[in-house]
Amino acid sequence: MMQRESGAAVSAPRDLRWLFARTGGGVKLGLERMRNLLARLGDPQHAVPTLIVGGTNGKGSVATICAALLESGGKRVGLFTSPHLCEYEERIRVSGEPIAAAEVREFLERFGPDIEATEATFFEITAALAFATFRSRKVDLAVLEVGLGGRLDATNVSTPLGAAVTTIELEHTGILGSRLVDIAGEKYAIARPGRPLVVGSVAPEVAEWFTERAARDGVPLTLLDRTWKRSVTRQEPAGLQVDLDGPRGPLRDQRLALLGSHQADNAALACALLDRAGLWPGRPAIRRGLAAARIRGRFDLVQRDPFPVVFDVAHNAPGIAACVQTWKQVWPERRPAVVFSSLRDKDVVKMAQALAPIAACVLVPQLETGRARSRADVVAATATAGIEAKSCSSVSEALDLALAAAHRGEAGGVLCAGSFHVAGAAYAAWG
Repeated sequence: MMQRESGAAVSAPRDLRWLFARTGGGVKLGLERMRNLLARLGDPQHAVPTLIVGGTNGKGSVATICAALLESGGKRVGLFTSPHLCEYEERIRVSGEPIAAAEVREFLERFGPDIEATEATFFEITAALAFATFRSRKVDLAVLEVGLGGRLDATNVSTPLGAAVTTIELEHTGILGSRLVDIAGEKYAIARPGRPLVVGSVAPEVAEWFTERAARDGVPLTLLDRTWKRSVTRQEPAGLQVDLDGPRGPLRDQRLALLGSHQADNAALACALLDRAGLWPGRPAIRRGLAAARIRGRFDLVQRDPFPVVFDVAHNAPGIAACVQTWKQVWPERRPAVVFSSLRDKDVVKMAQALAPIAACVLVPQLETGRARSRADVVAATATAGIEAKSCSSVSEALDLALAAAHRGEAGGVLCAGSFHVAGAAYAAWG
């Protein structure tokens, strides 16, 4: 702390505690604050070419795979994703490495008055820090994961070389709309006329909506299901073997160090985006990058023996369903003890129903966030789904109980899922 002069009030440091204190105002969509803040920083969002990835599920995976492919081709790449699992600095990476805590402190101290003057939110500050970091580090290209929606998200301030929308599901309906086409409209807004947009697997009416809207706006559209074939030929604890076939020709027997058949879709979408944006790094780089890509919290097998332990950030019903499908494919005879909770804005009943086919039991922890759903609500939801559940004081306690159940043979493994907060606390407890 610094004292301005004798007898003056001591000013609080602008550090991560100061930054996290700015999360209490709820979601504040809109680009005016973000643009005002970036203008005070010299508009760093225009200094570096970008790609932007939105969608309901899979956008973090696609963004991370894009970065890995570009890095494999020799590019210096900035990557912005959210939220973080364990450390705030994970949100902003350069060449695969999180930025230093000292860089965050320096930015907050230097631009604190500008942040306060513009009333920027936590997410807007973080996105601005990412743009400023990518400019100062002189990256060749930055890959941005959209936070919420797209049209009014703080990432939607550059003119990207290309954009991708992964999937469209009902989510945040109070903000984004109650129909799939409403949500599609919010996410479509990350596209730019004359710049390619690649869309993953979506419902037929959504594909039709994208086709009509893109044609009207002059956005070159690629629908993944019509241009890229993908199939999983083998799935085992070490990862996937897939066949991908697109305009650049087939990639046979491609290894992915990831689990879940949906990751073949994400890999194909990343390849399609780079191809359409004129950033294709070449077949050898694609093969190396896909084989090397690692994504924490995406069906992450942290222990294989004597029983599997998996951490997954799946935080809505479709994500949980994909997680459950992967577990059944890899360990069809095992029923895990599940550490599970969710945030208030998620459909916890549908999530619990999706878990029901594999769960031996559920341990419901208290999450350390004001957005957490009450443990009583989660326990009631699991009971509705026909699963035995126990309330726990923390993720650490729930994980200990789940591991103990697996050691006693009462469960065939451990799965932690339902929220980034569940997975992040599980990593911290796991050490």
